[in-house]
Amino acid sequence: MEHPVMQHIQPSALKADEPIRPGPSRVARFERLFAPMVESAYRTARCLVRSPQDAEELVARTAVLALDRLGRQATATEFRLQFLGMLVQTFQAQYQALEAARSTGVAASEGPTRAADDAVLQTLLNLSPPDRVVAALYFSERLSRSEIATVLACPAETVGPRLRAGRDALRSA
Repeated sequence: MEHPVMQHIQPSALKADEPIRPGPSRVARFERLFAPMVESAYRTARCLVRSPQDAEELVARTAVLALDRLGRQATATEFRLQFLGMLVQTFQAQYQALEAARSTGVAASEGPTRAADDAVLQTLLNLSPPDRVVAALYFSERLSRSEIATVLACPAETVGPRLRAGRDALRSA
């Protein structure tokens, strides 16, 4: 069964102002690379945002970016790491925009904020965004510290303390 996010990446669903180089082979290659990881990408996005709808939107937006930036030589592993990097960047941009709107007093919607039933998910959602991103990549995607550093384009030494914060929070949950 196709994940609901996949419907958002069809060329017919893209807005006219979104840059994309259409071509059947490009779209087919993207689908071959993305289809096996759509569930894990959604699971990771779900650890980052508060609602399933927001997670779906985050993955869909990232999928559009990834389709546009798909390189010919990307292996499945390279694509996965690049996609996760784009997912994190998209999340951070949305979070920063939300925080900026809150600080200026402009009403901004974060989407439905119903409490998660799962205590682990709720604990992840309560972490600071940098710690939440590292914990999601480590626990949901099962990336190593060096892979997380690659995805985040940061030194590996930065990953350890953020991961430790996530582990400590999960232990106390």
